[in-house]
Amino acid sequence: MEYAQKYHVTIIPEQEAFGHLHKVLTWQQYAPLAEIPNGAVLAPGRPGSMQLITQWFDELAKLYPGPFLHIGADETSELGQGQTASDVQQRGLGAVYIDFLSGIHEALAPLHRRLLFWGDVAMNSPALVPRLPHDMIAVTWQYDPEPQGFHRWLDPYTKAGMETWVAPGVNNWNRVWPDFDLALRNIQGFVADGQNAGSTGMLNTIWDDDGEGLFLEDWYGVLFGAAASWQPGSADIAQFQRDYGAVFHGDATGDIDEAQRALIAAHQTLAGAGLGDARDAYFWIDPWSPEGQQIAAKIRPVSAEVRLDAERALTLIAQVKAAASLREMESLDAMDLGARRIDFLAFKFQTADQIADSYRRLYDGQKTPETVSYTHLDVYKRQIATRCANGSSIPICIHSAIAMTWRSAMGLRAFAPGYSAKKIRQSGRSSRNDHNRRGSQTSATRSSKHQLQRKRRIACSIFSAWMPAARRPSLFWATTAANWHACARARSRE
Repeated sequence: MEYAQKYHVTIIPEQEAFGHLHKVLTWQQYAPLAEIPNGAVLAPGRPGSMQLITQWFDELAKLYPGPFLHIGADETSELGQGQTASDVQQRGLGAVYIDFLSGIHEALAPLHRRLLFWGDVAMNSPALVPRLPHDMIAVTWQYDPEPQGFHRWLDPYTKAGMETWVAPGVNNWNRVWPDFDLALRNIQGFVADGQNAGSTGMLNTIWDDDGEGLFLEDWYGVLFGAAASWQPGSADIAQFQRDYGAVFHGDATGDIDEAQRALIAAHQTLAGAGLGDARDAYFWIDPWSPEGQQIAAKIRPVSAEVRLDAERALTLIAQVKAAASLREMESLDAMDLGARRIDFLAFKFQTADQIADSYRRLYDGQKTPETVSYTHLDVYKRQIATRCANGSSIPICIHSAIAMTWRSAMGLRAFAPGYSAKKIRQSGRSSRNDHNRRGSQTSATRSSKHQLQRKRRIACSIFSAWMPAARRPSLFWATTAANWHACARARSRE
């Protein structure tokens, strides 16, 4: 607080007082206050609900001396589904919601603060909005660009004579890098419409609920929000995109501005393919799962273009770092990370296709003379060395080297894509049983046996994932740890 005051910054705390309370309401002591069991919405009218809210905000008011407190109250979708079902049926959802907000206002009146609340619920009952206390501030939020304007979010409150703030968003959530095309157009339009409607403030939102967001990635949208809200009229996006690198980073080359545009282009390419933009889900999904295959079909035609945009950004970032002394280097590092994640997202689907195609070709042609020739270990070694030395792709080198390791470890003569991990284990078990029947072993023999077992464990771990890929490619993405565990269980039964 003291640090903020030096820079004339007022910190406004937000504590949800209605919805988004799942982590509170799963505690047994607060379970009677939940609208539905283990839900996220506080049930209006329950003994103890208002007492809990008052306790929270008494504590916050002591810590934050500013004139505002934000009570949340957005996305209360469970309201009317449980303890308030009969009340909502009799009086309507809007009446129950608005009356509870009015009750919170009355309970917190002794704190002498102005209360902000999210405006997404009460706006759906415009005839009831005038019942809200008029010293409350409605924070209307919408995170997409709206070509027809944002009046639908503002009018229910401005027509009731209430003060409003607008809340656009940086669009960083659930993405490997913020979608600044959406963010800048959303901020530009919402702030301009808010100014025209008499809004007195702007709350530029960043949400890190997905657990992967880094604030250092968000400066582009944060600074445009500041520029848009601190000047009258509609902010000029093109001008901001020309000035950002020089003003924030001290880059006179324009490379940082161009890198930002390249990452925007990558998002737009994915959007054009029907994928929205570079989502966290695409980064983590198994590309051979049923859902992953649906995504792969859409990303396949544009994966090269997405990677070229991301790699263009990486190249520009590297150039400007090497050529100039810059400010805010950590923000550039975060940008580098975002570009690498977008690049990997597309590369993963490319690689999955290459692996599946390679094993499918080998499986379909395993009896052809060309494929049979690969089954001789010495020939295979030479071919691997030649391929990798001649600059073959990394996946081909990896596939070839692992296959050779497996054949060498298992003592097998044939390279058959259909040769499963179960058969590998059976081969190893048969070999050991034959060996054990021969009686006692010398120390050297035991050492040799242990080395062979170790090789087989490695081979089992690798190929219980890799070898079935020709027939069931989804097995490839299983983790090595899981395969090792499965092999260990199988060995324990031998």
